[in-house]
Amino acid sequence: MLLLSNFRDYYDYMIGVTGVDEKVIFHRKKLIKTEFPIKIKLNLNSRSNITEDCDYFILSICGKFYLIKSNKPRFSLTKWSDFHLITKKDLLNNKVLVEIESIASIRQYYKQKKSKEERIKHLLSKIHGVYDKGLVNISKKINAPIFVVISTGLNTRLHERSPKLVDIRGVSTLLDSKQLFNDVSFFIANTLNDCNPPIVKISNKDKIIKGGFDLVTSFRKGKS
Repeated sequence: MLLLSNFRDYYDYMIGVTGVDEKVIFHRKKLIKTEFPIKIKLNLNSRSNITEDCDYFILSICGKFYLIKSNKPRFSLTKWSDFHLITKKDLLNNKVLVEIESIASIRQYYKQKKSKEERIKHLLSKIHGVYDKGLVNISKKINAPIFVVISTGLNTRLHERSPKLVDIRGVSTLLDSKQLFNDVSFFIANTLNDCNPPIVKISNKDKIIKGGFDLVTSFRKGKS
């Protein structure tokens, strides 16, 4: 993978192990367009969208979503260390548990028939590492395997900067660096590159041959 970036992340060292493949390019760049009329499932209903007045966000990695939370109010978020991945420790807080069950549209009977431990285990499986076609479609639009979703209202809005995963607490613990690097490389090569096939320029010589003509005799001026 060829990496174009103005910062280093915890899985970048793998380039030194695998070498550089210039056909697989990961450009961590500022997004020009950050709003798309693409729906993200996340098991959300119309009453449980991630809105711009809540503390929750979606980290998308290769078409899979991971729920992250801000440590500060939205207006004061300036760096990626202001975010952290939702963990079991967060969900032990009853207020947070109920909030995220609402976001993930977990039915009320879980609260009545399941223990708190079972609720937390089930919820973590719903909010981390789940594939979503809407996220894949956005990746194709912006040509990037990793991004952060700010809201999932009428339109899906993205954070304009490429996330630095090492600074988001909990990500490097959950996602192994070698596996993450391989997943990103595979996703770019097999999902993003397929959307942008290289443009092959055909020379005039090749066009003539393709048309069934002979370069030596077809255009020779005949004797008068």
